[in-house]
Amino acid sequence: MLYNSFKVVKMPLTAPSTTLTLEQIREIARNINHLGAKLYFILLAETGSRPGALLKLKLNNIDLDSRIIKFYEVEGLSSRTKHAWISFFSKATAKFIRDIYLLFRDKWVETWKKSIRALGYSDEFIDEWKCKLLPFKGVHFRNEIYKASEKVLGKKISLYDLRRFHATYLSVTSSSYRYSAR
Repeated sequence: MLYNSFKVVKMPLTAPSTTLTLEQIREIARNINHLGAKLYFILLAETGSRPGALLKLKLNNIDLDSRIIKFYEVEGLSSRTKHAWISFFSKATAKFIRDIYLLFRDKWVETWKKSIRALGYSDEFIDEWKCKLLPFKGVHFRNEIYKASEKVLGKKISLYDLRRFHATYLSVTSSSYRYSAR
């Protein structure tokens, strides 16, 4: 009753813009050229994490042997209303990270380190940047993902569509949302 006594803008509930299938997710991933964007997309789909959370990960927050992302170790991810603990990813993703992505990432970091230093950034900033799992700008990832989704689906997807996909996939396959390792 109290809620209705104030004039509050009430937004209508809307259905998700896109309901993705597993095959569509795979096809979009195949069409992403940048290896960092590809890993970002895959981890969003496999873990259901918030897009910003993955960009804050450091190399030591991910355990390739156990296939666990330790979000609880990342500063700034938990608040009064949001909590992030751990998430799991597949053996194929662990192999991709170990065999392909980390080699690309290390080469990229070494290539750009001198340029970043020349821009006047401190050694402390550069050391922090080198520790990131995804040391790239998120806008580049989004653009790569949007291009691939437009190619496959004929429209852009929202990064939160991947979060919805994860929750829906777990529900449909009768997997527990608490224990989703494969």
